[in-house]
Amino acid sequence: TGYKGVYKVKDPRYKKKYSASGAIPGTSGKKKRLGYFATAAEAARAYNDYAIKEFGEFAYLNEIKE
Repeated sequence: TGYKGVYKVKDPRYKKKYSASGAIPGTSGKKKRLGYFATAAEAARAYNDYAIKEFGEFAYLNEIKE
């Protein structure tokens, strides 16, 4: 997808085609699912919001292409 934390859903049963997930601080590689979204840009925004909340100024954010 070109966005960190955003993945294309391959299961045709889902109407929303992208999912987002982010790392949980203090765990070794565990991730939190942030939801399913209609567009990759929406999922990237959700990832960015989560990253800012969890990592603050150290968050690695997506540059969203509109």
